[in-house]
This record gives sequence, C-alpha cells and structure tokens, in this order.
Amino acid sequence: QVVVGGRSKDNFLESMGRLQGSFGLDPGIVEKQVTFQRVDYNDAVALDAAIKGCDLVIHTAGPFQQKTDNEVLKASLRQKVAYTDVCDAT
Repeated sequence: QVVVGGRSKDNFLESMGRLQGSFGLDPGIVEKQVTFQRVDYNDAVALDAAIKGCDLVIHTAGPFQQKTDNEVLKASLRQKVAYTDVCDAT
C-alpha cells in the first residue's frame, strides 16, 4: 500500500491519471493500492499522524534550498520511520 500525502487531492488525482495513461496501469489496481491523505508538511502533529506505521517516507515536496527546518524528516525520526528525499540542492 502506498499513501501519498499532500495539500491537494485534485493534484494527486491528476498525477495518478497521467501515470495510469503513461504506463498503461489498470485504474482498479492503482485505486486499491495508492491512496491520498491531505497533510501540511509544516504541521508536526499532522505529519506524525500521517507517518505513523509507515515503512518509508519519500519526501518530494520542494524546493529544499534555503530551508533550515525539515519537519518531514523530524516527524520521520520521531516515528522511527526510514526517510529519504529528492533534494534538488547542488
């Protein structure tokens, strides 16, 4: 099971539609295995709730430049969940 956290369910649904079309994925299978959870990555309580019980967090919400605090990383550490990101810093 994959849970995608973000601010906009509409953006999630649009992205899922593009992925299904690009890769020929069966929408029924994707809908059963990929779900959306609305979460603000600046809200520590919401992040803890969203991350709790996960096996891995992949943080893709950028940009990361000039950011001194990473609430997603902190929540992952609090919940003892593996973390990676797609940092675009050079």
